[in-house]
Amino acid sequence: MRRFTSALFLLSIWALFSGPVLTAEVSLYGEALINISAFPAFPYAESRFDGPLNPGNYQGLHDLNLGTDLLLKLSGQEETAGFDFWLAVKPYQLGQVLLAASLDDPAQTAAVVDSLALLGSRIDVIDILRANIAWYVSDFLILKIGRQGLLTGYGYGWNPIDFFNPLKDPFNPNQELKGVDALSVQYYLGNLFTLKLAGIYRPGGIAPGVDYPDLQVGAEMTGSFPSIELKLTGFYDYDESLGEDAYVPAVGAGLKADIAGIGIYGEAALKWGSRAFFPSESATLSRKEDLLFSGLAGAEYTFAWGLSAIVEYFYNGEGYSLADRKLYQDNLAAAVPYPPSDLALMYRPGYFAGHYIGLYLYLPLYDLYTDIGLSLIYSPDSWSLNIFPSITLNVTGSLAVGFSYLGLISLDDEQYNEAWFSPLKHIFQLEASYSF
Repeated sequence: MRRFTSALFLLSIWALFSGPVLTAEVSLYGEALINISAFPAFPYAESRFDGPLNPGNYQGLHDLNLGTDLLLKLSGQEETAGFDFWLAVKPYQLGQVLLAASLDDPAQTAAVVDSLALLGSRIDVIDILRANIAWYVSDFLILKIGRQGLLTGYGYGWNPIDFFNPLKDPFNPNQELKGVDALSVQYYLGNLFTLKLAGIYRPGGIAPGVDYPDLQVGAEMTGSFPSIELKLTGFYDYDESLGEDAYVPAVGAGLKADIAGIGIYGEAALKWGSRAFFPSESATLSRKEDLLFSGLAGAEYTFAWGLSAIVEYFYNGEGYSLADRKLYQDNLAAAVPYPPSDLALMYRPGYFAGHYIGLYLYLPLYDLYTDIGLSLIYSPDSWSLNIFPSITLNVTGSLAVGFSYLGLISLDDEQYNEAWFSPLKHIFQLEASYSF
């Protein structure tokens, strides 16, 4: 079965792109990655992974995990047209999905567990990250259709004015690789302004297709001036009733300036309602319908000896207060025997509280072919600290081996912060990657 899937995949690639190869310059590149993750927990007991989000370790966490990923990027370019086709091959935790669907029926749960013992709990899936075709109508106008990158903003850890994409993960920059299905128009108004308009296709159910009212519209205007750049963004999503989905109308503004070699940037966003659910005393989940503000301020600087430093402050208008976090704990405790998926997904590291401070350091040691990184994210209102040091050895021009640690530390458990809720407090990772 695995050989048949691989052959079908290669045949599909050849069939789709054998025509463009004859008429355009096509390049294939990407990265293969293998990592081993260790989740130490003390004391070492059956209950070491138990917690509010993982009662009885129903998620089936283990001490070690082997992960494999393959990223393929196929791009073509000619004078008036081009295409991008990015694929990721990665394991998918099918077992957790089947268990989540069967938790209300003991007989179904037992059947799923027996089946997984024979078939395995993971399958390899192909995820299409980008698939778009661009038409360069003129020097000033570009049309693009398909899955494409619509990222906007200046923040490294957070982007409050990026309304088009799912929330950015400050611990997972690879999340940004996946695009949005859209038809976009990019128009250059001289050398100073760029206007981008996008109609976004985002099916909400399991059936393909959307109705006209479910289409979303986004806009971005960028002004580039000497030493300063300005952005205005807007997003519209029609809802018959407020709070029915995770996308809301919003407007935002951002700027970036170079002052004496220091990059200063900021973002401000207003949203008509929340994208996230909020807990309640009745254990019913709902989204806020108020006007919410989020903002970001940051600075970046590269020292003469090579160290790059970024510091950011993020105010999250959709963050949970201490009272919200206590209610969240109560809702989880009342969810017997397991929390439903919508309740579990309210746990969002990096967006759980209202205030965050991020520090990111990067130092390349060229003589030693080594890169050193350190990320710190501190929440002053929930007293949580996330620390992420890493070291990468560039063995050759293509092969790199890295070691990293992610620690979630609670400085005050009475604050019910994201470190307190997480079943994994420490993650060590050994990673090998090959770029081609």
